[in-house]
Amino acid sequence: MNFTAKLHSGPITQASYPALVIPVYDDGAIPRDIAELDKLWKGAITKALRHDVLTKKEEVYILSNPVGKGIDRIAFIGMGLMNECDSESLRRASAIAANALRKRDVRRICFLVEPFVSDGGDIVHTGMTLVEGARLGSYVFDNFKSEKDKQPIETVELHFPKNVNAKEIMEHLDKVIILTSSTILARDWAN
Repeated sequence: MNFTAKLHSGPITQASYPALVIPVYDDGAIPRDIAELDKLWKGAITKALRHDVLTKKEEVYILSNPVGKGIDRIAFIGMGLMNECDSESLRRASAIAANALRKRDVRRICFLVEPFVSDGGDIVHTGMTLVEGARLGSYVFDNFKSEKDKQPIETVELHFPKNVNAKEIMEHLDKVIILTSSTILARDWAN
């Protein structure tokens, strides 16, 4: 299976994705970009955040688009406390979100990168970590099963609200794809 990583930038309100993954922190506010999207979704995001979405680390809540245009669904991933998030917690969170979406037969997911970046964090490193976690987290080995599992995620996209150096990020993502391909091959051999 071919795996791809893509980059996007611009207003999230104009984006169209099968699934958008957004972090939710115990001590954080709703990202500004999502507030704009919430207006288009007629307050459904605010209502979900107030009543349904849990901020406990590694919990996933999936909200379907009530208006039927643009982004099909949002997967909120609980991150716990913002100051306790590190690369490993980002990797695990992206893996858990990707696996939850894979089980719903979603093949293409997008991470809204900026809210995942901790204070003083590097947006390039954060993007690489999210792609790595999503790819490895959606790994499936079912070659010997009579009933096949849902297929892994085929495309992970990173959405940046403002322009970034796409060439630099894609060079790093190419390395992540090589690394994760090697890891998946080793897992296949071990199985």
